[in-house]
Amino acid sequence: MKVHQNAIAAREAAGRWLETGWAIAVFENHDLGSMNVGHRFALPFDQADVAKMEIGKSRAPDGPYGMGWRYICVAKPATADELIDAMRFEREA
Repeated sequence: MKVHQNAIAAREAAGRWLETGWAIAVFENHDLGSMNVGHRFALPFDQADVAKMEIGKSRAPDGPYGMGWRYICVAKPATADELIDAMRFEREA
């Protein structure tokens, strides 16, 4: 199975973030009126901030990806593999 290039980049980024003490949160666009509904992205945060986030409730901060209120926390992966799963990338067989 061919691994998606975004999965490789996400794994590398997650490794760097986790090795340097950051935590990761994955957010998904839940705005049914948006053309990008279902779009997911990951951001690094301080571990204490991610610990306070609630899956299904916490919203992303506003940023270049769009209005944060559209994006809800759907995962708090602790490993690069968990990030790949949360981002819905294909993994190597």
